[in-house]
Amino acid sequence: MNGIDEHVDGEFYDEEDRSFDEEYLSPWDIESTKDLRRQVMRNDPSLDDLTIGMSCCLLNLVKDGESIGKNTQLRKLCIVNYERTTEQTSIYAIEDFDKFYHGIAHNRSIEELSFEGTDVGGIFSILAPFFKNNKNFHSLKIDHDTDHGCRHLLVSGLAKFDSLKEFELDSYPYTYTLQESPDVFTDDKEGELVQVLTGHSGLEKLKLDYVRVGRNGFASLATFLKNPACKLDVLDLQCNEIDDEKAVVLASGLAGNNTLKTLALNTNRGMTETGWIPIFTALRSPNCILEGLGLERNRFSYNAIRHLSNFLTNSRTLRSLDLSSNYDITITGWDAVFAVLQNHDSVLTKLDLGYNRIHDEIVNSLVCALTGNNKLKELELDSNRDITVTGWEAFSSVLRNPLSALEKINLWDCTINDNSMISLVTNDKLKELVFNTNSQITLNGWAQCSRVLCNTSSIMDTFLSNHTLEFLRSEYHIFNFNDLPIDLRSLLRINRENSKSQSARIKIIKTHFSGDNINLQPFADMKLELVPHVIAWMGRYGIDGMQPEVSPYCIYTDRMNTGTDESATETNAGCNLMYQFLWSMPSLFEKW
Repeated sequence: MNGIDEHVDGEFYDEEDRSFDEEYLSPWDIESTKDLRRQVMRNDPSLDDLTIGMSCCLLNLVKDGESIGKNTQLRKLCIVNYERTTEQTSIYAIEDFDKFYHGIAHNRSIEELSFEGTDVGGIFSILAPFFKNNKNFHSLKIDHDTDHGCRHLLVSGLAKFDSLKEFELDSYPYTYTLQESPDVFTDDKEGELVQVLTGHSGLEKLKLDYVRVGRNGFASLATFLKNPACKLDVLDLQCNEIDDEKAVVLASGLAGNNTLKTLALNTNRGMTETGWIPIFTALRSPNCILEGLGLERNRFSYNAIRHLSNFLTNSRTLRSLDLSSNYDITITGWDAVFAVLQNHDSVLTKLDLGYNRIHDEIVNSLVCALTGNNKLKELELDSNRDITVTGWEAFSSVLRNPLSALEKINLWDCTINDNSMISLVTNDKLKELVFNTNSQITLNGWAQCSRVLCNTSSIMDTFLSNHTLEFLRSEYHIFNFNDLPIDLRSLLRINRENSKSQSARIKIIKTHFSGDNINLQPFADMKLELVPHVIAWMGRYGIDGMQPEVSPYCIYTDRMNTGTDESATETNAGCNLMYQFLWSMPSLFEKW
């Protein structure tokens, strides 16, 4: 161990490394990096997932590659922004990059290997021993644009083994805008990439985003899908420039497949109804067990939508449907889509209708379709700005319907004001409501929301308040409550951390039985046989070991917002009430 420590703190961190640290890393980052390297070198069993790149800078490429190669505990390795470019050769020599990957090639424990923003062009020939001899390896993910030369090397590397279960390639060049780089696709016109991937007979997930697959590739894919030995579970062909001819070929494979559970065909706007109708018809095959279908940002005629509706209403397995950004769909088309919500045999639990220019008339159609629905749990309506207060009031009736199963609604970038918000939170179904922090909700609106969650008018009103809603948040910031009043944050936390009955109890005690001069009159004329139950109710979770689990983050948030640990304060309030109640009734102990 001492030798390793000396190796890490001495040889690995020479003067050149330290000067680089001082320029790019904080002292905390430097110490964290040292600790991370010790874990890698010591073969620490607690380190099974490692991400390395310019942001965490292990800095000595050659020795770090050797350490990773010798490690037997790592299961996941993600390499970020390790480019063999002139920009970084001022720090690292290109030969060091090659030696880094030569070291990794000796590893036999890594199961998942990911490259993000990393040039993989010259890597795969170096990693050939890793791919061929690592029997644990099964998942390869590449998030980087790949040119023709890189694709050829990738195909050659994939041909040297056949054990992949997951392959993901996202070729979108995030460093450029579409205006700067209009042709953002990785070409696979001859279908070589797909052909070599279908040679991995155990493949369960295939994601090819921004990959222009040729007709030969789709023919290989269709044959693969129809193979009785096929195990493919997820197929993602987002942004593939699929045309009608390719769609027909793909449909032939889908019709003969009985394994696929997730299919994403987002952003393939070159397809017309000539391509879509065969696909939707193929999905009606009795073999189909599809659970998730992604159709974001496409073009659908009414005829295509009608065939989609036929599939939806006949499916007994589909649970998630993404129809976002399909603003060409007409009112009549939406009526056909919403028919699935009226089908009692449907198992659809998530529906994404975001960015569709939906207005009040379409909302009314949606409300009618949801009237008898008890399956849908999550609904995305984000960025539908044409829905007015009238539309939201109509929609809120769905949430008050006893049959409704809706738990999460996304209304980010919608027109929400005080009245809309109150109508949407006045129910006992919704757990999460996503909204835009730039919405038109005033302080008075938030105060009304707090009243819905805890009506302080009477004990019974508090008991009948909303104890279900757990999150009011802006999209992408699940714990961003800073824009909400403190009392509303506190009430949401109570709902989130407790059962409905426990939430009601905490709110009643905090509202009606807290402070130094507690009014015990409601208990004055209580029958003696009820007293044990009342005492148990007051002191519930007040005994060590009986408190509900609370995450460190929530405790930290409590202290940042109020200066105290609110969870502990709530427990103490119940104990204080029980103490004062017992103190006021000495007759209970006279016989003892």
